[in-house]
Amino acid sequence: MGRTKKQTETSRTTLNIELARAGLNQTQLAQKLATPSTTLSDWLRGAHPGPKDLLERIERALGLPVGALQAKEARHGR
Repeated sequence: MGRTKKQTETSRTTLNIELARAGLNQTQLAQKLATPSTTLSDWLRGAHPGPKDLLERIERALGLPVGALQAKEARHGR
């Protein structure tokens, strides 16, 4: 099942907050994931499905516990 535009925007907002906390931008995150920045951008905006473990990989790259991004979205009613 695909993500809705609202879900994608919510995920991007949450991710951008966490990127800022980590002092990284999306390009630097892509480097940490060993993924081209254009590919990461496509995944994040829902243009192409990302790997099943994408959120987990992002969380590890940001030094967050597994499940942290989804938990933050859930806490904020998103």
